[in-house]
Amino acid sequence: MTNPNNMKDSFVFLLMPLGAALLYSFGAVAVKRALANGATRWQIILWSNLAIALSYQPLLLMGARVGNRIPWSEAALCASCFFLGQMGTFLALHHGDVSVATPVLGTKVLFVTGWSAFLPGAGFKPAWAFGAVLSVLAIVIITGGGHGSRRGRLPAAFFSLGAAFSFGTADVMVQQWAPVFGLGLFLPMVFGGMGLMTLLAFPLLIKGSWIPAPKPGRRWLAVIALFFALQTMAMMAALGLFGHATAVNVIYNTRVIWSVLLAWFLAKSSFAHDATAQPGLMMRRLGGAVLLFAAVLVILAS
Repeated sequence: MTNPNNMKDSFVFLLMPLGAALLYSFGAVAVKRALANGATRWQIILWSNLAIALSYQPLLLMGARVGNRIPWSEAALCASCFFLGQMGTFLALHHGDVSVATPVLGTKVLFVTGWSAFLPGAGFKPAWAFGAVLSVLAIVIITGGGHGSRRGRLPAAFFSLGAAFSFGTADVMVQQWAPVFGLGLFLPMVFGGMGLMTLLAFPLLIKGSWIPAPKPGRRWLAVIALFFALQTMAMMAALGLFGHATAVNVIYNTRVIWSVLLAWFLAKSSFAHDATAQPGLMMRRLGGAVLLFAAVLVILAS
C-alpha cells in the first residue's frame, strides 16, 4: 500500500477521489435524463453494473498475491455490499432529486469512519473523524431549504442511507483485503461477482426489454454506464493503492458541491429540474461548500 507523503503521491491521492466525485455528479444528472427519456430504473442499474463489472476484468493481467487460497468469501461479501449499494443509489435517484439523494449518500463517510475506528490496520487518525463530522455538517447546510415533496424525499433518503452503509462497508473491505490478495485479483472478483448477481437478479425485475426503446434513452444509458464505471474505478484505485478509506471518502464528498452547482447551472435548461437559483439558498449552500472544503483540508493536513 502506497503512503501519499511526497508531493506526487499526494496529488494522485487527491485527484482520484476528486475525479470520481465529478464523474458521479455528471452521472447522477444523466440518470435523471435517462429516466425522462424512456429508460427504467432497472435498465439503468443493469447496464451500469455490467459496465462496471467488465471494466475491472483487464486487471487480471496484473497478477495477484493469493498465498494459499483464492478469496472467494471475501470477494462475495464485498460484491454483495457493492450490489446493494448500487441498487440503493439508483432507487434513490429514481424516487428523489439529485440534490436530496447525493447529500444523504455523503453520510457514507461516517460509516467508513466508524468501521475504520474498530478494524485493525485501517490507518485511522482522530483528525479524520473530525473531518468526517465537518463534512456531514456541511451536507446538512447545503441541502437545507431544498424543495420537492416529502413523499419523494423520504424514499430517496431511505435508499440513499442504505446505499451509504453498504458502500461504506465495501470501501473498508477493499482497503483491508485488496493489498492482501492483490488489486489484480480481488477487484475483478468483487465486481465480476456484482455483475453475476445482477444477471441472476434482473430477469425477475425487468419484465420487458433490457434495452430502452427510445434512442435518447439508450444514449443516456451509455453515458451513465461510462461515467459510473470510471468513477468506481477511480475510487477503488485510490482505496487499493493508498488505503485511508476515511480520507478518500471525505474528498469524494465534494460531489455534494459539484452536484448542487451542476443542478443549479442546469436549472433553467431542459436537463435538470431539481435546483433553484434563489440567492439566499445559494449563499447557504456556498457556506456549506466552504465547510466541506475545510473538512478536506483537515484530512489532507493530518
